Amino acid sequence: MRQHKTITPEIRKLLSFSPLQYMLDTVEENPQLAKIFADDNERPKWCMLIFGHYIWIAGNIENREEEISSVIAETDQEIVIIFYDALAIPKMIKSNFASVFENVRSLFYVLPAQKEITTYEGVAAIDQEMMSSDKSNLGMIIEEVSETASYSNLDSFLQEGIGYAFLAEDKVQGFCTSEYQSSKSIAIGIELSEEYQRRGIASNMVRLFLNEASKRKLDVYWDCWKENVPSIKTAKACGFTKIAEYPVLIIDKQS
Repeated sequence: MRQHKTITPEIRKLLSFSPLQYMLDTVEENPQLAKIFADDNERPKWCMLIFGHYIWIAGNIENREEEISSVIAETDQEIVIIFYDALAIPKMIKSNFASVFENVRSLFYVLPAQKEITTYEGVAAIDQEMMSSDKSNLGMIIEEVSETASYSNLDSFLQEGIGYAFLAEDKVQGFCTSEYQSSKSIAIGIELSEEYQRRGIASNMVRLFLNEASKRKLDVYWDCWKENVPSIKTAKACGFTKIAEYPVLIIDKQS
């Protein structure tokens, strides 16, 4: 197994099965964010890409099961989500890890346009002033930025990314932050405390996000679990259209 510094065109071909090509664009432009493995430089028959808690596995993995499982086991992530292109991969994963679950995710897309947006009371841009303040629950934002592994650190996110937070009772109650940013696209990560849901706050944060993405001429993606009805409703209300569904494996290494 060889670790590569970049996604070569040949590796990209092996990964073409995945609808998450925008995430691969991010890795192509920022290869230091991911780990890339393949069996050969010029004509790889299989490859594996690790990006945060997401792992892509593609190609002919025959006789590679032990190597692949070892690398997955050694990752720092306790929960790992696997994207795969062949039925042999779920069989291999299930035979090597005790707690493996199957699920389906949905991918949405929108080409945003600039509009007049009214800011909901309590919604503000995430910036250095906010993150240096004494507001409680700032860790909610820090954890999201860290877990997605989309930026090298929080300062990088504050300088390059897009983010809005909802504050109430002097506390961060929700956020809408950028993920997997490249020169042509960006994705949304969003969370809101349950007591503030169904008030239009999430949609307001998303629309502000889309307005900023439009100024930067970025396409925007939204990825969530197929059964996450509130997330899907918010995405559709903000103009997103579903473009793909795909299966995943979830490994819980804590169990």
